[in-house]
Amino acid sequence: SLDLTMLLNASGEIIFSTPAIRRILGYTEDEVLQTNAFQYIHPEDLGWALQSFEREVEENPDIKFIVVRIRRKNGEWLWCMVRGHNMLDKPNINAVVVYIHDDTPRKMATEALLESEKRFRSLIRDLQIGVLLQAADCTIEMTNNATCRMFDVSEDVFLGGRIWELYTDVTHEDGRRFLQEERPSYKALQTRQLVKDVVMGVWHPKHQERIWIMINADPILDENGNVVRVVCSFTNITERKKLERKSFAEKMAHQRQLAQATIDGQEQERLE
Repeated sequence: SLDLTMLLNASGEIIFSTPAIRRILGYTEDEVLQTNAFQYIHPEDLGWALQSFEREVEENPDIKFIVVRIRRKNGEWLWCMVRGHNMLDKPNINAVVVYIHDDTPRKMATEALLESEKRFRSLIRDLQIGVLLQAADCTIEMTNNATCRMFDVSEDVFLGGRIWELYTDVTHEDGRRFLQEERPSYKALQTRQLVKDVVMGVWHPKHQERIWIMINADPILDENGNVVRVVCSFTNITERKKLERKSFAEKMAHQRQLAQATIDGQEQERLE
């Protein structure tokens, strides 16, 4: 077997080991025989390991397996997945059979994934653009500080909700109401395609005014092409819209002045 198998008596002493111990832990079979198995367990994991073994001996196991650190011969600690099977009542065995699997690759991958997620969350939280992470059922799983500042609410307001249920008064630039199927995140979920540069006017109940945002919705697909997440990023363009309206109003006023000057000139010519 590629995995290590040991036989322990009711006191936890090793009475048999397979040759895999040489590859996994670096000991020979003779070196570990008649030693207590728990002397190789990391001190921080020892309590859990002893408790699990006692439950197995009592034939009342609550845990299918445990993951603990075991000391190798060179002094290094190796993460291992350990499973015990009580066969003390079997005349030909009369021991607790312990299966040990090197769990280091999975443990390292899990820790790397957690660290990656931690960096991702830190990066997202500090971005100056708003970000929402939505699950496949459209519920919001995560947001960042820029989003909370933009809408002047706490993160709890978003988490677990759906954006089109939280903010219903949303319009196009021409004043038309946004339908649910037109919402960028909803379209990304349905089409499984990136939706870019959609301008939306969202009514801000606290400020009693409409804020304008430009939003992108990018679906994350699994290996089968199904949507598992949608990342929405958006920028507040309210000030730009205000400047555009101001510029448009000034142009209109200038046009009115020109038109009035033309009319006044024509009237003056007629009077002359």
